Amino acid sequence: MRESALKLLLKTFSRGGWSNYLFENFISSNAGLAKRDKAFLKALYFGVLRQSIFLDYFIAKRSKRKLQKLSEKILNILRLGLYQVVFMERVPPHAVVNESVNLARKHGHEGSAKFVNALMRRFCSESLENFKINVDENSKAEDVATALSHPVWMAKRYLDTYGFETAVEIMKANNKIPPQNFRVNDKLEFEKHNLRFERNRFSCIGLEIESGNAVVTTKLVKKGVISPQDQSSLVAVSLFSGFNGSLLELCAGRGNKSAALSMVLGSSSRVTSLDSSFGKLRELRLLGIKNDSPVCADASQSLPFKALFDAVFIDAPCSNMGTVRRHPEMKYRESKKAIEGKSRLQSKLLTNAAGFVDAGGLLVYAVCSFEPEESDAVIKEFLERDSSFKLLDIGKREPELAKAGLTCGSFLKVFPGYFGMDGFFAAMMEKRK
Repeated sequence: MRESALKLLLKTFSRGGWSNYLFENFISSNAGLAKRDKAFLKALYFGVLRQSIFLDYFIAKRSKRKLQKLSEKILNILRLGLYQVVFMERVPPHAVVNESVNLARKHGHEGSAKFVNALMRRFCSESLENFKINVDENSKAEDVATALSHPVWMAKRYLDTYGFETAVEIMKANNKIPPQNFRVNDKLEFEKHNLRFERNRFSCIGLEIESGNAVVTTKLVKKGVISPQDQSSLVAVSLFSGFNGSLLELCAGRGNKSAALSMVLGSSSRVTSLDSSFGKLRELRLLGIKNDSPVCADASQSLPFKALFDAVFIDAPCSNMGTVRRHPEMKYRESKKAIEGKSRLQSKLLTNAAGFVDAGGLLVYAVCSFEPEESDAVIKEFLERDSSFKLLDIGKREPELAKAGLTCGSFLKVFPGYFGMDGFFAAMMEKRK
């Protein structure tokens, strides 16, 4: 499994692959893997992705060679080994050393094997206390970033914006294993399997399944009985609960939110789901959503509609910084400049969407990010430019969300880890009559 973890890490770091797809494809291609091996591989692969900055710090401190001089393969072998030492205490030290040396010999040369052997033996001989970095509100951003395995720019950004306590909570949440959250498509069929679960607190169509039910859960996903979907996105969809009328959904993707919308909308609603990818819309159509008409078009360009809609829902492309715990490699790929670039596209999409809202109709903007440039700032700029819309207070419409601290001003704003959810933002506006 360590060899497989190494290959997955190389595909992620060197070739830009996405961890969730890489892991799922590997498991699908190796159906005979034992449950224990799958669990070990998942813990090791995603664990190293989450903690690589932390691991690199200690590798650099203990190594006589600079990290930049190490090959990508040897560096990742050391990351794998050190992760097992620090975070997987049940793995015997001799196994960590032997397997690391074998990998180094296979993917390097004898000198590489000796180097890895010496370093891994040193790691194994040390107390775990030596691998702790204590930080407080007086610590430098660089030290906080290393301790919580985040890029310095990101740690500094959170510290400056939210203060030490909230910033640390966000970064700790980013490093945690996310819960198994699902949308229930067939309640009667789901209840036949007697799985242990906890219903979502803020969504009537979502739940979290307890770990240890992977085989049954996978089968239910394949049958369409349940679908993976975080509670935060279901909360955004629930803003349309009971809505009746025509609704345009922009950037619909593969239809995850489209399917959720169909479960909360009123019976007389009609949905038009638009996306620029024909392939994604083909997957959406396979979901068999009633009263949903897919349309292939670019939401940032002129749209092929003559009539206006009673509501428009835009799930805008974003940095996905609210989902780092599910895609830890994003910590190393995003940047402040890239986030600002996405905000310009989001503003363009929102302006385009607004042109198709009928008088008295609703406009909901949502992103799986809590970054200011992609959330509050986009709405503020839009409302300054277009006085025909007024901002609605989500907290007043949904008092339970406000009471739980999931609103900020008039917005829905969820930080990563709050009530086990991904980070998320939504704003609701109404076009003046």
